[in-house]
Amino acid sequence: MEKEDSEFEIIDMEKEAESPASIPEGRTYEEVINDTTPSKTYCINGIYFYIINESISSDVKGFIVNHGGCRECIKRTKKFSNLIGENGPSFLCNIRCFGDGCVNGSLFKAREKIMSNYEINKKMGSTKMIFIVEENSFPPIQDGVDELGVPYEHITIFPDNYTSQENVDKYKKLLTEQLRVIQYRLEKLCEPEAIKSVQLINDNIYKLERSDHWRSVLNWVMNIQKKTNGKKYSNMTNEEKVLLSVYALTTGRIESDEITVVHKDYKQASNIVDFLTLGPIEKVLKEMDIRSDPNNYMISQLARNMTKHKVTSKYTISLVWDGKYKDDLDLDVIWNYNRKTERVFYQNKIQIINNETTRLDFDANVTHGESEPAENISCSPYGNYTIRVNNFTRRTKHEDIPFTVIIHQEGKSDIMIERVWPIDRLCENFMIIKENFKFTEVDNPELEMSTKAAARAKVVNDEWIENFGIRPISIVPDIINLINVPIHYWEKGIREINIMDVSSGFMDMAIETTKKKKDGKEKKKYLSEIEGEKFPDTLSKLLLYMSKGKHDLKIDPRNFSPGYITEIKTPKEVMNTKYSLNHFENKYSIPTRPRKTGNARFDKNWFTSNILFRHVDVHSIIQFGKNWFMVINNTKLPNHPDFPLCGGFHPGKLKPTFHSNHNYQWTYCNTQILPQVSNNEGIPLIGSFLVSEKATFILNGKEITVKIK
Repeated sequence: MEKEDSEFEIIDMEKEAESPASIPEGRTYEEVINDTTPSKTYCINGIYFYIINESISSDVKGFIVNHGGCRECIKRTKKFSNLIGENGPSFLCNIRCFGDGCVNGSLFKAREKIMSNYEINKKMGSTKMIFIVEENSFPPIQDGVDELGVPYEHITIFPDNYTSQENVDKYKKLLTEQLRVIQYRLEKLCEPEAIKSVQLINDNIYKLERSDHWRSVLNWVMNIQKKTNGKKYSNMTNEEKVLLSVYALTTGRIESDEITVVHKDYKQASNIVDFLTLGPIEKVLKEMDIRSDPNNYMISQLARNMTKHKVTSKYTISLVWDGKYKDDLDLDVIWNYNRKTERVFYQNKIQIINNETTRLDFDANVTHGESEPAENISCSPYGNYTIRVNNFTRRTKHEDIPFTVIIHQEGKSDIMIERVWPIDRLCENFMIIKENFKFTEVDNPELEMSTKAAARAKVVNDEWIENFGIRPISIVPDIINLINVPIHYWEKGIREINIMDVSSGFMDMAIETTKKKKDGKEKKKYLSEIEGEKFPDTLSKLLLYMSKGKHDLKIDPRNFSPGYITEIKTPKEVMNTKYSLNHFENKYSIPTRPRKTGNARFDKNWFTSNILFRHVDVHSIIQFGKNWFMVINNTKLPNHPDFPLCGGFHPGKLKPTFHSNHNYQWTYCNTQILPQVSNNEGIPLIGSFLVSEKATFILNGKEITVKIK
């Protein structure tokens, strides 16, 4: 019988495992091997498992070799001797005394060594994995026969229960992939202050515009926190941490298909970790509303699918909807071009007209529901499109199905159209989203070079080499090498310091000084003093304020989108401006010119320490035309698929004299030639563009919000 969820709790794991009572005389090998006393497994939510003790089993193997040198027994020893159940190590758990199964005590010595390794590893603090017990996890006693046909008998383990195949199919892949990494997240979620903070967020959830978006993940986190029974995560044993991790991964929203498995609450909980130290509750609630806005998370969902399917088209029409709706929504377009009409949908995925292509890149929810359903059609920029949506297979009963159609063209803002498939609308009753839509035509829109473009490139190749070189170079310049660009510096004051704490890692500590009251009374301030202490409310005032005296300026990087500046080196000046601005509007997409804030945010991959500090230093603020750019200290370019880099070969950067002949090859270089960062000790131009109407800074230890003009 499986244990109920409520039976799992964190208890004292430090007590010694109970050993069976000793027996004066040992049993024969046959008696020991055929002793099928079950070994106690752990059980959480129908998953029966052992914890893998990360011990070195060479000594244990040596005793088994001395016992008889059976190859099969040695193989089983290497595989199973480090498995830990509720009552301690499971391998040879039926050995009772020195002579059990071997007159030389080899099996007894092997068991003693296993127990010794177990005690050592309990104190080591290494992250552990689990061994899920399935029906055929352990081989039978008898395997092979001798020359007389008598079966050989070998050491094995007899678990007290097995995980059902249904639960194996549901949880094994998830536990294998995520058990180790989830422990780092639980560490942050299960500390006492984190528990209080989550409760505070939950108490205020009714104030949110989309509270349902967060309800599931908050319930999941709070249920995990309850299982700690008030015990600090840092004080838990490794076994307790493993049990908590298994519980976490076997509860909450889990969705899978033939290829992937997604724990939606675990995934969403990364936001909860951010909120724990974001600031006052008002700020947290505001950020929660921002992140739950469909215009943000739907784009993220689409971007992950685009990356997964390696879609790089500049012209796309996409369909996205929430994974809780398992309906098979279908994207369908009618393409009119050059007096021809073609339909592109799941049964007709590719259409070509005059060497121009429109194709369905991926389809969703065909046979079952996916965690992040999305569909995409890569389009030609020529002709016009009628965009339609159909509900091919209705699986959601008694509920409307909201969805979003996103029309994307590089260099322009996305068009987002939100619609609802009504509860009473029949399948095959196509919903027309937009008629006769036209992309803006540009020269050489295709990413792959056409025959015509290739031929032209050969003709102008000598001209390309003369002006651009065989291969242009893209670099991220140091701030000291900037030319003819306004840079706003200020004399630095020290208001905060970083402290390394052995137990909890790096953290920012704000060191505040206060003035003592004279004779217990606070001195009254003059009007001039009061006005002088007011902080600026616009960026221009802030820069003027910091131009006098010493100042410390920081930001919370989790509130800003990353970006960088590139300078492209060519034999001749071919660009109309010296520097290219590369702004990450959305994760998983190459950077574009600074326009607006999307879903991209700084993470640890952008910093030389590989740590995302709560606050980071702003080195300087630079003005590139109408764009303001903050240079952030201790940054680097990431090497991570979340942030695909580009060299800054953006369309429109070329001088008119070079545009007509070389624009295609120029834009082709954007993803082929990646930026290089100088190895000098200067400050590279990596940071964030101020693209929002307002920005929040920490000025001399005080949080301020200024308007960006």
